[in-house]
Amino acid sequence: MDQDFEAMLKRIIGYEIWSLASSNEIKTMMNMYWEVGIKQQFDGKEKDWPVNVPHQMMQRLGTGQIILNQYETSLSFTKYHSDRCAL
Repeated sequence: MDQDFEAMLKRIIGYEIWSLASSNEIKTMMNMYWEVGIKQQFDGKEKDWPVNVPHQMMQRLGTGQIILNQYETSLSFTKYHSDRCAL
């Protein structure tokens, strides 16, 4: 599930821009917005999830924040639950 969420962020942000951030910045972003944020609070209801991006990404994106909608976030959970049920 964690890898699916990270892959989704890479697709949304763009692989080239994603590569501008250090592994520590990525780890911090994933921990702050995924592990202790969305992952713990997601309940499937309509909600937008703001994710602040590292400075290097911000310069290229032209914004310091991306907004994930309920559908985008639910994809990580749906795949995770589907994979677990298949076991």
